[in-house]
Amino acid sequence: MAVRNSPLNAYRPENEQVPYVKIARQPTSSDYKNPQTNKYFTPPFHWVIGKNPSTGTEGDLYYLADVTANVADWKLMSTGSTPGGNLLTLTGDDSEAVSADTGGNMDVQGVAVANATNAKPLYIDGTPASSLLEAELQVAAAITGAPGDKNDAGICSFDDTAFSVDADGYVTANGGSLPLTFATDSGNATPAASIITFAGGNGVSTSGSSSTVTIDLDASIVDNWVEVTGTSQSASVGTGYILNNASLVTLTLPSTASIGDRVRAVGKGAGFYKLAQNAGQTVHVVASSTTTGAGGSLTATERYASLELVCITANSAWVVMSMTGNFTIV
Repeated sequence: MAVRNSPLNAYRPENEQVPYVKIARQPTSSDYKNPQTNKYFTPPFHWVIGKNPSTGTEGDLYYLADVTANVADWKLMSTGSTPGGNLLTLTGDDSEAVSADTGGNMDVQGVAVANATNAKPLYIDGTPASSLLEAELQVAAAITGAPGDKNDAGICSFDDTAFSVDADGYVTANGGSLPLTFATDSGNATPAASIITFAGGNGVSTSGSSSTVTIDLDASIVDNWVEVTGTSQSASVGTGYILNNASLVTLTLPSTASIGDRVRAVGKGAGFYKLAQNAGQTVHVVASSTTTGAGGSLTATERYASLELVCITANSAWVVMSMTGNFTIV
């Protein structure tokens, strides 16, 4: 039978095989002695808040974890209306209060969910019926446009062929930082909607395929010069030739050419040079023309003579646009 201790508004058991007191207030760090017996508490010990408490809530259960230098360390274990009380609950983001099961267990598990599943990337979801709390971490997924809010956020992985991630989670692009500005000869370009456009200008065209951007110069523009030190050379459109040999150098027109394609020739060697033709080809020099076919030619009679020719009929007819020095026309 319990013995009433009126001044303390408390009960204590006749024996202490169940070590607890029931007092109408919550314990403090000064409660290192049993207020009913004035004896030191010996952990483990329990304190239950009684009826009409001055502090705390009736039925709350505390556990004395330790007493050091006359300072008591009380831990709130559960809350309720009877000794032992109801086990404490945990409430997640979904406002569901989850209690322990009959064995006193609560389960907390991690799980990955799709992005936009919850109102934030990490969400605590409770299931009271199974005493389960799930920490739901969203996985990032492709979205259209910029993220609307943090609901679109989530964990993601990086392609290790394109990015490196260090031990601290710092991500860098392999090969250096991704360019944000592209410097040109005149002004800078910055990506728009993640796109940089390579636009061709006069006489220049661009094309892209796979990982390659190709920039082509119009064949009508001579952008490539070659020095010929032998005695013969087959010409290509869009190319200029510096002909340098002590003997005569023969430069043969391209067998195929489009209207507007150009070829240039400049003499350098003491042997001079001859512009030869293929079958069916003719070169027009103002009012004069070469003999059509392989027998026609233009031969320089001065060392540094030069020619610039343009195709006016595909593959067959050429016109001398400019000439310096003298030539023999055959």
